This record gives sequence, structure tokens and C-alpha cells, in this order.
Amino acid sequence: MIIVASSASGGGALGDLLALGMTASFALVIVLPRLDPAMSTLAPTIASAFLTLLIFAPFGSVGSLDAHNWLVLAAFGATNFALALVLFLAGARRMPPAEAALLGTLEIVLTPFWVWLFFSETPSTATIVGGAIIFATVLWHTLIDLRGGRAMPRPQKA
Repeated sequence: MIIVASSASGGGALGDLLALGMTASFALVIVLPRLDPAMSTLAPTIASAFLTLLIFAPFGSVGSLDAHNWLVLAAFGATNFALALVLFLAGARRMPPAEAALLGTLEIVLTPFWVWLFFSETPSTATIVGGAIIFATVLWHTLIDLRGGRAMPRPQKA
């Protein structure tokens, strides 16, 4: 809530609602494969990509990008969506869903940092404070796990 606090008064309710929907669907992506270890994550991932395309294509303008920007977008899609999501889902099968979700929040926390680093866009104070809280929580949880040597039990085969 702290991270999006600065957008709450800016008329971004639809954006905040879409972000909530994204968070809920991401939670399903993390939890469902744990319920059925034999479930392939490939088909739902491909379906979500095409569903996203169908939902947001009307808001885009194909002719507004030059060849360089199309290349940048293709590289972004190949790395951030295809490679990163596949690797995350493979790792999420090997850890408890709560920990996978906690690690997944780092993307949200680090995005303003990368934008600041590469594009010099300064994040709001609320974004910095909220991100610091989330980052500290993930770090604290990870240190407790490492100190306790806690291992995840292997899923039982039926």
C-alpha cells in the first residue's frame, strides 16, 4: 500500500485495480503447480501471454515505434517474460509458495531502482519507503532461513 500511495489520489484507480488482478493471478501461478506437481506450467504461461496481448493490444499503436524500439521491446520480452518467468516457475516448484511469492516481490521493489539507474527517473518517497520495507522483509526472511538451515520437504508422489 505504501508503494502505490502516491498514485491513489492521482486518478489511477483502474491501474491499481489491474495491479491487484495481476498480483492475484501471479499468486495462482505460484500455488497451482504446487497443488499438482505433474502440472505443466508451459500451457498456462503461453495462454497468459496471449490473453495479455488481447487485453492490451487495443491500447497500443504499432506504428508509433521505430525499428530500434521494436528491438528493445523484443529483447525485454525475451528476457523478462520468456526466460525470467520460466526460470522463476522452475524454481518456485522447489520452494514453498509463500517463499516464492516473497522472492517474486523483489521484481516490484527493484523495478523503480532499475528505472532510476538507467533512465534517471526519480521514484517518489512512498515508493522508496515501501520498497525498503519489502526488501528488508525479504532479506530478513532469507537470513532466518539460512541461519536455521531450514529445508523444504520434498512433495510426495501419488
